[in-house]
Amino acid sequence: MVFQAPPLFSLVVKFTATSLNVTPPSYASEGSAAFDFPYPDGLPQLRIAPGQMLPVPTGLYVEVPKGYQLLLFARSGNAFRHRVSLQNGVGIIDSDYRGEIVGLVSNAGPAPFFIDPGDRFMQGQVLPVIHTIFVPSDSLSQTERGAGGFGSTGA
Repeated sequence: MVFQAPPLFSLVVKFTATSLNVTPPSYASEGSAAFDFPYPDGLPQLRIAPGQMLPVPTGLYVEVPKGYQLLLFARSGNAFRHRVSLQNGVGIIDSDYRGEIVGLVSNAGPAPFFIDPGDRFMQGQVLPVIHTIFVPSDSLSQTERGAGGFGSTGA
């Protein structure tokens, strides 16, 4: 069962699909922060061998509004149980991209990973874009941490 809660804040994102067998992304529960992308019905089962990366289609084309981005993430259950993730860590879909949404699924586990039609294989969030202006400076403010990195604040 897919739950669609009345949103506190909502944003309309238009989409088109490659066929009627494509299901749009949806939220799995009322508290879900991200929506899940299912693998389209009617496509063959995918097998991702250990150490292999495979582009997995969604059959969806989206129009992310200007000033926003669509971020793609691995599903934590697949990462935990099967060591499956997105090859690029986080996928970024810019507002001017109009191609198909595809997940670069990578299998770091010891066994083949299978994706069947209808399986939710990645998740996404649409978030605002904040363009950054870098300004040269002669100095930066001092902090207690300073330049300490890579575990300098403790385990």
